[in-house]
Amino acid sequence: MEGNGEEAANGRPLRIAVGKGRLLSRTLETFRRAGVDLPDPDGRRLVLGSTPGDVELLLLKDDDVPTYVAHGGADLGVVGSDRVAESGERVFTPVDLPFGECRVALIGRAGEPFRPNGHPVTVGTKYRRLARRFFDGRRIAHEVVPLAGSVELAAALKLTDVVVDLIETGGTIAANGLAEIETILPSRAVLIAGRSALSARRAEIAALVERVALVAEVRC
Repeated sequence: MEGNGEEAANGRPLRIAVGKGRLLSRTLETFRRAGVDLPDPDGRRLVLGSTPGDVELLLLKDDDVPTYVAHGGADLGVVGSDRVAESGERVFTPVDLPFGECRVALIGRAGEPFRPNGHPVTVGTKYRRLARRFFDGRRIAHEVVPLAGSVELAAALKLTDVVVDLIETGGTIAANGLAEIETILPSRAVLIAGRSALSARRAEIAALVERVALVAEVRC
């Protein structure tokens, strides 16, 4: 269920959901430069309060950030645009941030051309929605094999024909005898906002979004 404006009117802090992964340090830096005084994570607390307490940072798994924002658990969020696309959640993206550049790609074994021969292609991935959309769009029969981690290994060990995964530099796939076949979706860190939050806390969110946008523009 989505949050409502009553809780916002009761004066709770503005809640910002962020992933605990690779984007966290740059996210903290961005908000601090935008004037939000946040402490460093201590590895235990999942909620970090700002000084003077007008903002709360929720430390989540990356995949959960769009869900929290879309359903009112958080007002804003910072996450990779790949996670937003994979989630299918309806959120607004007011600011593209100048970090976290990578891409979701189709990856196969190096030296083996990707030539679907009519048999379903087995695809190892945690990006099930994006993988299905990619193969459906090309009318290629496929079977998605859900994986949560070490996705590249599935192709390297021939558990699957190919994998769909996130590439930052390409070093990991090259080290495992793999190669990128095609980019499916470019990705970068984005600031996202929920519909209910924009309705209930429009002025408050607009002010913070403006400050974050200025920081992002300076860093570009």
